[in-house]
Amino acid sequence: MVFLQGFEAKETAQDMIEQIYDLHGKDDVKTEILKSLDDVIEQRAKGETVGLMNVVDRLIENENNTISSAGELLKQMIHNSLLQLIFSYGDADTINLNSKVTILEIAGLDLPNEDDDPRYYSDSDRKSLSIMIGLAKFCEKFGRRSHEDPTAIIFDEAWTLTKARGGKRLIKDMKRVGRSFKNQLYLVSQNMADSETDDDQGNFGARFAFDNDVDRPAILKTMNLPQTKKNEEMVANMVKGQALFMDFYGRVGKLSIDCLFEEWVAAFKTVEKSHSARAEEELA
Repeated sequence: MVFLQGFEAKETAQDMIEQIYDLHGKDDVKTEILKSLDDVIEQRAKGETVGLMNVVDRLIENENNTISSAGELLKQMIHNSLLQLIFSYGDADTINLNSKVTILEIAGLDLPNEDDDPRYYSDSDRKSLSIMIGLAKFCEKFGRRSHEDPTAIIFDEAWTLTKARGGKRLIKDMKRVGRSFKNQLYLVSQNMADSETDDDQGNFGARFAFDNDVDRPAILKTMNLPQTKKNEEMVANMVKGQALFMDFYGRVGKLSIDCLFEEWVAAFKTVEKSHSARAEEELA
């Protein structure tokens, strides 16, 4: 949380801790966590190298056995887990709001579905939600960093966010940022339904849709085109590199996208061709 200061750092850190450790009915532990957060945030403001793990260490060193045990539990939950992405001593390379390009890839993030009961969240669910809180805060700060400089946030495989409780909140918050700041939000997915929710009507400025034979009705619906056989055939007849495009004024048409550089082909390659696939191409 080194990119945050003051009350923002405290509130965000508290939210992340409460996702993985239930503080209900544990006022003594909660009080010590809040006091430790204040101290560590103040140390950081003075230029010292500290992080959330220093808060955990303070809990462990506390003379109260209940507080010390809570610290030990947090330490064990963080050790060798995804939580190490957000709990550190402040000495690791971190994301920077001033970087021109930031790419975040988190493997193993297991977000619970929106309708899952929080009482039955697994440890993996809670850890993933804790990380999402930090990610959401970074995206919000990045999008709000300037009224003058345009910014863009791109979520690939957006279904991992739009179908999950914490992810939906992140997407919703980022849409609000875009209305008042020069921020563009891109949701990339293989299914049109992954980017649409009940409150999304009118929230998208422009849309691209490549052909998907099992998704054509949804493509036409999203593009506000009639569900006719002619339109379905039009989508089906699009060649590789073509997409339907809706502009900011609601106009829809075919768009051909050319790959300008050979390096991009390699960058977008996701699978290796098998011997049988090569043989099929040669015989086609």
